[in-house]
Amino acid sequence: METFNLTSLIGKISEPLENRFADNLFVQIDGKGFVTHFFGNNETLNVRFGIFLYENGHISNAFDVKDNCTMAECCPGNYAKIWAKTNIQQEFHSNEQFYTDLRILGIHIYKIDPNCFLGIVFFTRLLPNITYTNSNLIVFIDENELIRGFNRNFLNFFSFTYINNPNEIINKTLKDFLHPSPAEMEKAYLRKVNRQFDSFWHTVYNWPTENTLENLPLEDFSINADSSISWKNNHDSKASFISLPCPIDATVNDFNLEIHFKIISGDAPLILLTNQRTDNAPKHSEEGYQISPLVRHTGFGLKRNGNFVKKSLTLSDKPYETFNVQIIEHAIYFDVNGENVIKTYDPIFHLQKKVVLFLGLRARSNIVLSKICVRCRDNKGKLKLSKQEDIIVQLKSSPPKYFSLTRFYNFSLDSYQNLSAYILSDVTPLHEKIALYKKRYELQRTRLKNLLEQTDNSDNEMIIGEGYQMKSLKSLAITSAGSNVPILIQGETGTGKEIMARYIHSKSSRSNMPFVKVDCSALPENLIESELFGHEKGAFTGAIRQKTGRFVDAGGGTLFIDEISNIPIFIQAKLLGFLQDFTIVPIGGTRSISVDVRVIVASNVDLNILINKRLFREDLYYRISTIIINLPPLRNRKEDIPLLCKKFIDDYNLKNHKDITSITPAAYQKLFDHSWPGNIRELKNVIEKACVFCEGNEITPEVTKLINSWDPVKIPREKYHFTHMQKVDWEELLRKHHGNIRTLSKEIGISRNSCYENLRKYHLDQNDFRKHVE
Repeated sequence: METFNLTSLIGKISEPLENRFADNLFVQIDGKGFVTHFFGNNETLNVRFGIFLYENGHISNAFDVKDNCTMAECCPGNYAKIWAKTNIQQEFHSNEQFYTDLRILGIHIYKIDPNCFLGIVFFTRLLPNITYTNSNLIVFIDENELIRGFNRNFLNFFSFTYINNPNEIINKTLKDFLHPSPAEMEKAYLRKVNRQFDSFWHTVYNWPTENTLENLPLEDFSINADSSISWKNNHDSKASFISLPCPIDATVNDFNLEIHFKIISGDAPLILLTNQRTDNAPKHSEEGYQISPLVRHTGFGLKRNGNFVKKSLTLSDKPYETFNVQIIEHAIYFDVNGENVIKTYDPIFHLQKKVVLFLGLRARSNIVLSKICVRCRDNKGKLKLSKQEDIIVQLKSSPPKYFSLTRFYNFSLDSYQNLSAYILSDVTPLHEKIALYKKRYELQRTRLKNLLEQTDNSDNEMIIGEGYQMKSLKSLAITSAGSNVPILIQGETGTGKEIMARYIHSKSSRSNMPFVKVDCSALPENLIESELFGHEKGAFTGAIRQKTGRFVDAGGGTLFIDEISNIPIFIQAKLLGFLQDFTIVPIGGTRSISVDVRVIVASNVDLNILINKRLFREDLYYRISTIIINLPPLRNRKEDIPLLCKKFIDDYNLKNHKDITSITPAAYQKLFDHSWPGNIRELKNVIEKACVFCEGNEITPEVTKLINSWDPVKIPREKYHFTHMQKVDWEELLRKHHGNIRTLSKEIGISRNSCYENLRKYHLDQNDFRKHVE
């Protein structure tokens, strides 16, 4: 055997070696597969492995080949690439800072002659390039989102919970640890990309208008009379390539390549996007991106540097006639006959300053090219907006952590099919600050909205009145506004309890802060607590996000609790606790929140009756009734009807561009004769209806049937009153009639269907009251 001479052996290899092999381990192997010499630099790893190969003799002891096979079996051609056995890989390339089951140790074998082979051992330069980070998490995933590698920092985030062994993470699905996962984000990204052409796209090359092509192998081409190109590759094994004279700067441009062709025999053309020089047609597809049909026409494949990124099955049996490739922002699309067959997210394409477009034709194939069109669009701004650094994901640890997710590229990753790598940078503190700012923003937004809805008008319709009662109430309201004690406003439905509360707020020192209303009669009992005090995410079924309660929303301002009689007993206790120390605890929360708020409550029933029936807490009543304002019904202040009517008419004229000036004395008499069970609210509705049907500028008694039909004698006050009953009134009647809806409906003068509707409204069951029958 001749002496090991590295220069001599390398010179005998027909294909030049690249510089990346300069620091690798070189071994000489005889025809039987035994290592006879080795040469490496001073790196301990290379020397150790070289000694191991030399001492163990046959390459089958270290690499995945048949035991004691010959080199003709290991390398049947002039070149072979073989991976190391798993146990050898772990022994010679273990790294306590990174865990992976990827094959990262192998050998390139070149045939010198039948009895001499040159082996170049390679250690994937993957780990040294990424383990420099001190705090970031690094994870590798495959096309199925299975975790194939990660660093110690990634493992440490789970070591204090339920995972201690790296093997418990390897080959688990990434979405078990992250939300959203990269696959979910890729789908969302591709949905947002706009593939439509617009005025910003411009044509940079168009065949046959611009009949210039480079690197035409003249023996394979002919130009037809219709300017189409007949392209025939007669070679037995070598593909033929042509380059288009329009290199693309992918760092700033989107582009579109469209080709029309007809297959005469063999395969459809392939497309190669590479940064090779245009004067050197590619001999293989190991560099750049290649899109081509798969063998036996089973589909199409997208390769990057010789490794598949995506595969797709054939859509139909229709002959291929058009190919279209679009690179838009960070998305790659490939269409066949107008139908999309490949789409993927791949930002690495835009790292290339110059991309040359090649069309290729496989051996023994014959096609006719009729159109080649290349379009471009400046997209520098959009590429900046679509950076992956902007994506925030949640790590499912305890407590949850938030990370910016950045996909990084190392060309050694291309040794592994469909492998992606990500760096996760901890942004939990920043995320918490952003969440806090968002919460403050929403609070300020709510406050501003409430302020805009407020009307600081002391002559509001519900406060209008020149009688002694209303003057006294205005004086009491202004005096009460100067304090922060709770106020109880009582009165029948429609007397203006909410407007009185707003009037007090507008005269107080809190007038520039929110006025927030809670109508307890419009909320189901099971939602009142959440509405008032708020809840944490997941506190109960349906609590999909955190909610601030009305107490917090009204912070610094006034909280108006309408129809307080509808609050359940257990919530009354919580409300009493707030009025004692002005702190709340949201549902599902553990932390007390201090709130500065003025509380005004209202009720249309006598709370003392509810106290006697043990439906309202006596201690809460004393707490909320520091000041009591009793609003009189309209029937007791009829002297104010003309002022109220004038206000309602003026408002209607302004809103509907009408010119109604007055009400006739006869119509006024109708208004005075009515008992107004609906109070001011009813009066407002009547005046608005009268304005609608008024044809002149004066309202008369004949304007509407409603006014003509008013007859206080025909509408007994007692029966009308029961149509506005509260829950306690219905309970009392049900007890009285032992749950008999027929007799109950006759007493109050409404239909049984109306009775049932009210029972459903207050969640009452007539059967619960039949047990009282002796």
